[in-house]
Amino acid sequence: MRIAIDISGIFAKSGLGNYIRLLIENLAKVDKENEYFLYACFWRNFGQKIKVLKLPKQENFHLLSVRLLETAILFEEHVLKFNLIERILIKHRIDVFHGPGNIIPNLKQIKSVLTIHHYYPSKKFYFKCTDFSIHKADHIIAISENTKKDLIEEFNMDENRISVIYEGGPDEIYRPRNDIDQEVVRKYDLPQKYILFVGPINERKNLIA
Repeated sequence: MRIAIDISGIFAKSGLGNYIRLLIENLAKVDKENEYFLYACFWRNFGQKIKVLKLPKQENFHLLSVRLLETAILFEEHVLKFNLIERILIKHRIDVFHGPGNIIPNLKQIKSVLTIHHYYPSKKFYFKCTDFSIHKADHIIAISENTKKDLIEEFNMDENRISVIYEGGPDEIYRPRNDIDQEVVRKYDLPQKYILFVGPINERKNLIA
């Protein structure tokens, strides 16, 4: 099978970048048979980004890169309903496209799998593209039972279209500590009991202001 994986979000300084990196690293360890085409769509610093990509070196992994303006492509695919990306994929005889970052292109002939890390209803353009992708995907990976529940309730979806696949465990450097670093407490004026949140501060994280 010829599988395309969208790695355009691999440089994201968030969980998405880690998810994509670890996904392709571990697929390379366990699968020597299927052909993987790592689809990268960049505009800014295109050449530099391609050079620093650390991709599997085995023969069944290939880089499929295009220099396109991401926002313009999203508009063409999800508003104008063009299928520019699918034309590129067809040339490489792709059987399945995996969108690991909440969005897939407008695909008509190629099967698709979409990973949804969370669902947040919003009128912002990016989230409207996510809505479109959810409707179009042949199958959806939800990273938690709660995300699956949100999708079923919001879109009245058949639960058989959704598989819950938990993301990999954290690196061993993340481990509970029984002691509290008093220097850190003093520096940031923290209480003796506190919660460390390392994700981005935005509206969909449900953080207390």
